[in-house]
Amino acid sequence: MATPRLRLDWSLNTAAERTEFVNKYIESVDFQFNEEELEMLGSYVLWAKPSSAEEERLNEEFPVEIKSAHNTWSKNADQSIEQILETPSTERNFIDLSVPLRKKKERFDRAKARQEAPPHILEVLEDLWRQIDYIDLQIRYYDLRHGRTTKEPPEHLVDRFDEPTIAKIKEKSESMPQY
Repeated sequence: MATPRLRLDWSLNTAAERTEFVNKYIESVDFQFNEEELEMLGSYVLWAKPSSAEEERLNEEFPVEIKSAHNTWSKNADQSIEQILETPSTERNFIDLSVPLRKKKERFDRAKARQEAPPHILEVLEDLWRQIDYIDLQIRYYDLRHGRTTKEPPEHLVDRFDEPTIAKIKEKSESMPQY
């Protein structure tokens, strides 16, 4: 087995120290390096620890936070838009406050849909709403019967059905499975 020709100083930790060592080492040897040895020299310098000044510079340029195993510590706390605006270094030209920060969800309105929907779609919607109300009332009677709620179903929902249909819904709610 051939002995390795490289004699690297593994006690050096920082990239600057290792770079200086490699430069002196290359000048002191009297042989040509093969590809494997050049690769080893490159890795030797590449995988060195950065110096403290270099590490600080890198942290400022690329603030990457690696989460710990249990996420018990966070280096950079999230900031609100107000905190960012109060910071003197903030460029106000880049922040557009005219854009709402929260998007409001539009609620579906049956009355509005009845006014705006064409007649052929309105028929389908009315049938769909009747099925939704039927199932909603059935679930509410099931919840009332099994003690999940003590409130009776709302009047506006009950008023949409006649008495025989309500009796049928109550009967079906008794035979509903738990899941």
